[in-house]
Amino acid sequence: KFLESARAAEITTTEGASTCLHHARRRQPKRAGTMRVEDVTAGELLANEDAMAFLTVWEASNNVIIGWARRNDPKMKTRFLVLYEDSSSGAKVCGAAMLTEEFFPLLMAVPTTTEAAVALEEYLSETPLLGANGPEAAAATFAAKRAARGRDPAAWVPEVALVCYEATPESFCFATPKETEAARWLDGDADADLDLLKALIDDFSVAVDQRPSGDMAARRLKDKAGKFLVLETTSDEDKDKGTVCALAASARTTPRYGIITSVFTPDTWRRQGCARRAVSAVAKHLLQEKERVALFADQDKAGPNQLYLSLGFSPVSTMQAWKPPKNEKDPLC
Repeated sequence: KFLESARAAEITTTEGASTCLHHARRRQPKRAGTMRVEDVTAGELLANEDAMAFLTVWEASNNVIIGWARRNDPKMKTRFLVLYEDSSSGAKVCGAAMLTEEFFPLLMAVPTTTEAAVALEEYLSETPLLGANGPEAAAATFAAKRAARGRDPAAWVPEVALVCYEATPESFCFATPKETEAARWLDGDADADLDLLKALIDDFSVAVDQRPSGDMAARRLKDKAGKFLVLETTSDEDKDKGTVCALAASARTTPRYGIITSVFTPDTWRRQGCARRAVSAVAKHLLQEKERVALFADQDKAGPNQLYLSLGFSPVSTMQAWKPPKNEKDPLC
Protein backbone atom coordinates (compact mmCIF):
# COMPACT_ATOMS: atom_id res chain seq x y z
CA LYS A 1 0.00 0.00 0.00
CA PHE A 2 2.80 2.39 0.82
CA LEU A 3 4.56 1.69 -2.48
CA GLU A 4 1.30 2.41 -4.27
CA SER A 5 1.02 5.65 -2.30
CA ALA A 6 4.56 6.56 -3.27
CA ARG A 7 3.78 6.10 -6.96
CA ALA A 8 0.62 8.16 -6.51
CA ALA A 9 2.67 10.90 -4.88
CA GLU A 10 4.84 11.44 -7.97
CA ILE A 11 4.48 14.85 -9.56
CA THR A 12 2.40 14.43 -12.71
CA THR A 13 1.49 18.00 -13.68
CA THR A 14 3.54 20.83 -15.08
CA GLU A 15 2.32 23.16 -12.35
CA GLY A 16 3.26 20.67 -9.64
CA ALA A 17 6.66 20.08 -11.18
CA SER A 18 7.51 23.76 -11.36
CA THR A 19 6.26 24.42 -7.84
CA CYS A 20 8.03 21.47 -6.28
CA LEU A 21 11.27 21.40 -8.29
CA HIS A 22 13.55 22.58 -5.47
CA HIS A 23 11.98 20.37 -2.82
CA ALA A 24 11.86 17.28 -5.03
CA ARG A 25 15.58 17.48 -5.79
CA ARG A 26 17.42 14.50 -4.29
CA ARG A 27 19.78 15.52 -1.47
CA GLN A 28 22.91 13.61 -0.58
CA PRO A 29 22.98 11.91 2.87
CA LYS A 30 25.07 13.77 5.46
CA ARG A 31 26.78 12.75 8.67
CA ALA A 32 25.69 14.35 11.95
CA GLY A 33 27.67 12.99 14.87
CA THR A 34 27.38 9.20 14.77
CA MET A 35 24.26 9.32 12.61
CA ARG A 36 23.59 9.46 8.92
CA VAL A 37 20.78 11.85 7.91
CA GLU A 38 18.83 11.52 4.68
CA ASP A 39 16.77 14.51 3.52
CA VAL A 40 14.06 13.00 1.31
CA THR A 41 10.88 13.82 -0.57
CA ALA A 42 7.44 12.45 0.25
CA GLY A 43 7.65 9.86 -2.50
CA GLU A 44 11.10 8.73 -1.36
CA LEU A 45 9.90 8.40 2.23
CA LEU A 46 6.88 6.30 1.24
CA ALA A 47 9.08 4.04 -0.89
CA ASN A 48 11.64 3.56 1.92
CA GLU A 49 10.53 0.30 3.55
CA ASP A 50 12.80 0.67 6.60
CA ALA A 51 11.62 4.22 7.31
CA MET A 52 7.96 3.31 6.85
CA ALA A 53 8.35 0.30 9.13
CA PHE A 54 9.81 2.63 11.77
CA LEU A 55 6.86 5.02 11.41
CA THR A 56 4.03 2.51 11.18
CA VAL A 57 4.89 0.60 14.35
CA TRP A 58 3.47 3.75 15.98
CA GLU A 59 1.05 4.58 13.17
CA ALA A 60 -1.40 6.64 15.23
CA SER A 61 1.30 8.67 16.99
CA ASN A 62 2.95 9.38 13.62
CA ASN A 63 -0.26 10.01 11.70
CA VAL A 64 0.67 13.59 10.82
CA ILE A 65 3.99 12.58 9.21
CA ILE A 66 2.46 9.61 7.37
CA GLY A 67 -0.57 11.61 6.27
CA TRP A 68 1.50 14.60 5.14
CA ALA A 69 3.74 12.35 3.07
CA ARG A 70 0.76 10.66 1.40
CA ARG A 71 -0.87 14.03 0.77
CA ASN A 72 2.35 15.43 -0.76
CA ASP A 73 1.13 19.02 -1.03
CA PRO A 74 3.82 20.97 -2.95
CA LYS A 75 2.59 24.28 -1.52
CA MET A 76 3.67 23.31 2.00
CA LYS A 77 7.40 22.90 1.15
CA THR A 78 7.77 19.85 3.36
CA ARG A 79 11.06 18.09 4.13
CA PHE A 80 11.29 14.58 5.58
CA LEU A 81 14.39 13.52 7.48
CA VAL A 82 15.40 9.91 8.20
CA LEU A 83 18.23 9.14 10.64
CA TYR A 84 20.30 5.96 10.52
CA GLU A 85 22.75 4.50 12.98
CA ASP A 86 25.43 2.40 11.29
CA SER A 87 26.65 -0.79 12.93
CA SER A 88 28.40 -4.01 11.97
CA SER A 89 25.01 -5.57 11.28
CA GLY A 90 23.97 -2.76 8.96
CA ALA A 91 22.18 0.58 9.11
CA LYS A 92 19.18 0.89 11.42
CA VAL A 93 16.58 3.65 11.37
CA CYS A 94 16.59 5.34 14.79
CA GLY A 95 14.71 8.54 14.03
CA ALA A 96 12.54 10.42 11.56
CA ALA A 97 11.14 13.93 11.37
CA MET A 98 9.10 16.31 9.25
CA LEU A 99 9.73 20.01 8.72
CA THR A 100 7.07 22.09 6.98
CA GLU A 101 8.48 25.52 6.31
CA GLU A 102 6.60 28.50 7.73
CA PHE A 103 3.84 26.34 9.21
CA PHE A 104 4.65 23.64 11.79
CA PRO A 105 7.50 23.35 14.27
CA LEU A 106 9.84 20.45 13.60
CA LEU A 107 7.91 17.21 14.23
CA MET A 108 9.91 14.17 15.36
CA ALA A 109 8.40 10.72 15.02
CA VAL A 110 7.81 8.23 17.80
CA PRO A 111 10.12 6.51 18.84
CA THR A 112 12.98 8.81 17.76
CA THR A 113 15.85 8.32 20.22
CA THR A 114 17.63 11.03 22.18
CA GLU A 115 20.83 10.24 20.25
CA ALA A 116 18.95 10.80 17.01
CA ALA A 117 17.58 14.08 18.40
CA VAL A 118 21.15 15.27 19.05
CA ALA A 119 22.15 14.43 15.48
CA LEU A 120 19.02 16.07 14.11
CA GLU A 121 19.75 19.28 16.01
CA GLU A 122 23.27 19.34 14.58
CA TYR A 123 21.95 18.76 11.07
CA LEU A 124 19.41 21.62 11.45
CA SER A 125 21.67 23.92 13.46
CA GLU A 126 21.51 26.72 10.86
CA THR A 127 17.83 26.25 10.03
CA PRO A 128 15.30 28.74 11.49
CA LEU A 129 12.69 26.78 13.44
CA LEU A 130 9.37 27.60 15.12
CA GLY A 131 10.01 24.97 17.79
CA ALA A 132 10.17 21.20 18.06
CA ASN A 133 7.65 18.52 18.90
CA GLY A 134 8.23 14.83 19.47
CA PRO A 135 8.67 12.06 22.06
CA GLU A 136 9.21 13.68 25.47
CA ALA A 137 12.88 12.78 25.93
CA ALA A 138 13.83 13.45 22.30
CA ALA A 139 12.08 16.84 22.22
CA ALA A 140 13.66 17.93 25.51
CA THR A 141 17.10 16.87 24.27
CA PHE A 142 16.67 18.73 20.97
CA ALA A 143 15.57 21.92 22.79
CA ALA A 144 18.48 21.74 25.26
CA LYS A 145 21.05 21.33 22.47
CA ARG A 146 19.44 24.16 20.53
CA ALA A 147 19.62 26.43 23.59
CA ALA A 148 23.27 25.53 24.21
CA ARG A 149 24.09 26.49 20.63
CA GLY A 150 22.52 29.96 21.12
CA ARG A 151 20.89 29.86 17.69
CA ASP A 152 17.66 31.55 18.84
CA PRO A 153 17.04 34.85 20.69
CA ALA A 154 15.73 32.95 23.72
CA ALA A 155 15.73 29.34 24.85
CA TRP A 156 12.61 27.39 23.99
CA VAL A 157 10.16 26.52 26.75
CA PRO A 158 8.03 23.38 27.14
CA GLU A 159 4.40 23.65 26.12
CA VAL A 160 1.56 21.19 26.08
CA ALA A 161 2.32 17.47 26.24
CA LEU A 162 -0.12 15.36 24.25
CA VAL A 163 -1.05 11.79 25.07
CA CYS A 164 -1.94 9.60 22.09
CA TYR A 165 -4.86 7.27 22.79
CA GLU A 166 -6.01 4.29 20.72
CA ALA A 167 -9.18 2.19 20.74
CA THR A 168 -10.50 -0.83 18.85
CA PRO A 169 -14.09 -1.78 18.01
CA GLU A 170 -13.92 -4.31 20.83
CA SER A 171 -12.68 -1.86 23.46
CA PHE A 172 -14.85 1.14 22.55
CA CYS A 173 -17.90 1.93 24.70
CA PHE A 174 -20.29 3.34 22.11
CA ALA A 175 -23.14 5.71 22.91
CA THR A 176 -26.63 4.50 22.12
CA PRO A 177 -28.35 5.45 18.84
CA LYS A 178 -30.75 7.61 20.88
CA GLU A 179 -27.84 9.54 22.36
CA THR A 180 -26.35 10.35 18.96
CA GLU A 181 -29.50 10.91 16.91
CA ALA A 182 -28.90 14.69 17.00
CA ALA A 183 -25.39 14.35 15.52
CA ARG A 184 -24.85 15.48 11.94
CA TRP A 185 -21.94 15.96 9.56
CA LEU A 186 -21.36 19.50 8.36
CA ASP A 187 -21.83 20.16 4.65
CA GLY A 188 -18.88 21.75 2.84
CA ASP A 189 -21.21 23.09 0.18
CA ALA A 190 -23.39 24.96 2.68
CA ASP A 191 -22.20 28.46 3.56
CA ALA A 192 -24.00 28.35 6.90
CA ASP A 193 -22.10 25.21 7.92
CA LEU A 194 -18.78 26.72 6.79
CA ASP A 195 -19.44 29.81 8.92
CA LEU A 196 -20.51 27.64 11.85
CA LEU A 197 -17.35 25.54 11.64
CA LYS A 198 -15.11 28.60 11.40
CA ALA A 199 -16.66 30.05 14.57
CA LEU A 200 -16.43 26.75 16.46
CA ILE A 201 -12.81 26.10 15.52
CA ASP A 202 -11.82 29.67 16.40
CA ASP A 203 -13.40 29.17 19.83
CA PHE A 204 -11.63 25.81 20.12
CA SER A 205 -8.30 27.47 19.23
CA VAL A 206 -8.75 29.99 22.04
CA ALA A 207 -9.60 27.19 24.49
CA VAL A 208 -6.38 25.31 23.70
CA ASP A 209 -4.24 28.47 23.45
CA GLN A 210 -3.49 28.24 19.74
CA ARG A 211 -3.68 30.65 16.86
CA PRO A 212 -7.20 30.86 15.36
CA SER A 213 -7.53 28.25 12.60
CA GLY A 214 -11.20 28.47 11.69
CA ASP A 215 -10.48 29.58 8.14
CA MET A 216 -8.20 26.60 7.57
CA ALA A 217 -10.80 24.17 8.94
CA ALA A 218 -13.49 25.68 6.71
CA ARG A 219 -11.22 25.25 3.67
CA ARG A 220 -10.64 21.60 4.60
CA LEU A 221 -14.38 21.02 4.89
CA LYS A 222 -15.07 22.76 1.60
CA ASP A 223 -12.28 20.81 -0.15
CA LYS A 224 -13.55 17.50 1.33
CA ALA A 225 -10.20 17.13 3.13
CA GLY A 226 -11.82 16.55 6.50
CA LYS A 227 -15.16 15.63 8.05
CA PHE A 228 -16.62 17.62 10.93
CA LEU A 229 -19.50 16.44 13.10
CA VAL A 230 -21.63 18.56 15.40
CA LEU A 231 -23.95 17.35 18.12
CA GLU A 232 -27.01 19.54 18.41
CA THR A 233 -29.47 19.95 21.25
CA THR A 234 -32.93 18.45 21.04
CA SER A 235 -36.22 20.00 22.08
CA ASP A 236 -36.02 18.11 25.40
CA GLU A 237 -32.67 19.68 26.27
CA ASP A 238 -33.05 23.27 25.18
CA LYS A 239 -35.80 25.56 24.00
CA ASP A 240 -33.59 26.55 21.07
CA LYS A 241 -33.49 23.21 19.30
CA GLY A 242 -30.45 22.79 17.08
CA THR A 243 -27.91 24.61 19.26
CA VAL A 244 -24.46 23.06 18.83
CA CYS A 245 -23.32 21.46 22.09
CA ALA A 246 -20.23 19.55 20.85
CA LEU A 247 -17.85 19.23 17.91
CA ALA A 248 -15.59 16.38 16.79
CA ALA A 249 -13.81 15.76 13.52
CA SER A 250 -12.19 13.15 11.34
CA ALA A 251 -9.57 15.28 9.66
CA ARG A 252 -6.81 12.71 9.08
CA THR A 253 -6.52 8.99 8.46
CA THR A 254 -3.74 6.45 7.98
CA PRO A 255 -4.03 3.04 6.29
CA ARG A 256 -5.20 1.36 9.52
CA TYR A 257 -6.32 4.24 11.75
CA GLY A 258 -9.01 6.87 11.79
CA ILE A 259 -7.84 9.95 13.70
CA ILE A 260 -10.34 11.96 15.72
CA THR A 261 -9.48 15.65 16.15
CA SER A 262 -10.96 18.98 17.26
CA VAL A 263 -13.03 17.61 20.15
CA PHE A 264 -14.69 20.69 21.62
CA THR A 265 -17.62 21.51 23.87
CA PRO A 266 -18.76 25.13 24.35
CA ASP A 267 -18.67 26.28 27.97
CA THR A 268 -22.45 26.14 28.39
CA TRP A 269 -22.59 22.44 27.58
CA ARG A 270 -19.58 21.05 29.43
CA ARG A 271 -19.87 18.18 31.92
CA GLN A 272 -23.13 16.99 30.35
CA GLY A 273 -21.82 14.10 28.24
CA CYS A 274 -21.92 16.01 24.95
CA ALA A 275 -18.28 15.37 23.98
CA ARG A 276 -18.69 11.66 24.78
CA ARG A 277 -21.60 11.39 22.39
CA ALA A 278 -19.86 13.35 19.63
CA VAL A 279 -16.64 11.32 19.90
CA SER A 280 -18.68 8.11 19.89
CA ALA A 281 -20.50 9.12 16.70
CA VAL A 282 -17.24 9.90 14.87
CA ALA A 283 -15.57 6.72 16.15
CA LYS A 284 -18.49 4.57 15.01
CA HIS A 285 -18.23 6.09 11.54
CA LEU A 286 -14.46 5.57 11.31
CA LEU A 287 -14.48 2.01 12.63
CA GLN A 288 -16.70 0.93 9.75
CA GLU A 289 -13.57 1.11 7.59
CA LYS A 290 -10.58 1.33 9.94
CA GLU A 291 -9.05 -1.16 12.37
CA ARG A 292 -8.61 1.40 15.16
CA VAL A 293 -9.35 4.98 16.11
CA ALA A 294 -6.96 7.36 17.85
CA LEU A 295 -6.92 10.85 19.28
CA PHE A 296 -4.71 13.15 21.34
CA ALA A 297 -5.34 14.82 24.70
CA ASP A 298 -3.52 17.41 26.78
CA GLN A 299 -1.69 15.45 29.47
CA ASP A 300 -2.49 18.08 32.12
CA LYS A 301 -6.26 18.19 31.56
CA ALA A 302 -7.90 15.56 33.72
CA GLY A 303 -11.38 15.85 32.20
CA PRO A 304 -10.57 14.83 28.61
CA ASN A 305 -8.18 12.10 29.75
CA GLN A 306 -10.82 10.58 32.03
CA LEU A 307 -13.38 10.82 29.23
CA TYR A 308 -11.21 8.94 26.72
CA LEU A 309 -10.30 6.24 29.23
CA SER A 310 -14.00 5.76 30.02
CA LEU A 311 -14.74 5.36 26.30
CA GLY A 312 -12.25 2.49 26.04
CA PHE A 313 -9.15 4.29 24.76
CA SER A 314 -5.67 3.29 26.00
CA PRO A 315 -2.61 5.61 26.10
CA VAL A 316 0.25 4.57 23.80
CA SER A 317 2.67 7.52 23.67
CA THR A 318 3.26 11.09 24.82
CA MET A 319 4.48 13.95 22.63
CA GLN A 320 6.02 17.13 24.06
CA ALA A 321 6.19 20.51 22.32
CA TRP A 322 8.98 23.06 22.87
CA LYS A 323 8.61 26.55 21.40
CA PRO A 324 10.07 30.07 21.72
CA PRO A 325 8.66 32.14 24.62
CA LYS A 326 5.46 33.92 23.66
CA ASN A 327 5.93 37.47 22.49
CA GLU A 328 2.94 39.64 21.71
CA LYS A 329 4.99 41.44 19.05
CA ASP A 330 5.70 38.18 17.24
CA PRO A 331 2.73 37.18 15.03
CA LEU A 332 3.92 33.56 15.04
CA CYS A 333 3.50 33.23 18.82
